[in-house]
Amino acid sequence: WANPNSEYVKDTNCYETVSYSSRQKGDVIAFKRNEGSGHMGIVSTNGDYISALRVRVQEDNVDSFLRSDPSIASKTVWRYTC
Repeated sequence: WANPNSEYVKDTNCYETVSYSSRQKGDVIAFKRNEGSGHMGIVSTNGDYISALRVRVQEDNVDSFLRSDPSIASKTVWRYTC
């Protein structure tokens, strides 16, 4: 999901990438880390997103999350179109 050129996602013909600044409620947001696995969630409201952690589901502010995790190398936003 963090790869904006993912053929796996694009081949569904149901998702398109959109800019981070135009994200909307319901979009999938994926974060690629410099090393290891990334993280993803669903955009909710007011710049927040909902994601599952190891022990709970929580809602966080995207910009706060990005500032708190310097290992994030990029972000990709996908919009469901089907």
